[in-house]
Amino acid sequence: MDNLIHASASEDEAEREIKLWFKPGDFPPFMRSFPAKVNEDEYYYFKGGRLFKTHEPGSVCLIAPGEVVWQSDFDALHSLQAGLPAPATVGAVAAKYLINYAVEP
Repeated sequence: MDNLIHASASEDEAEREIKLWFKPGDFPPFMRSFPAKVNEDEYYYFKGGRLFKTHEPGSVCLIAPGEVVWQSDFDALHSLQAGLPAPATVGAVAAKYLINYAVEP
């Protein structure tokens, strides 16, 4: 295993960067610095800048049941789905989960 060291200007910036580049499952539970949760039973799909709870043709599944996600991302998606103000846009959350997504030919 390789070691990686990265410095950030502040704790808030470190949190943003860690959550941008890593999923909670990339860390053992005892090493997570930020709250995570297991998505119990909800699907979240993304297409054209919009969030869906059911699969739409051409949509991509962001989060499926059983996946471990950052609590802040889950809370943001839950708020956006309910039409409430959220600390992040659906595009910002989707970008984190789709950064390494590849479409199968």
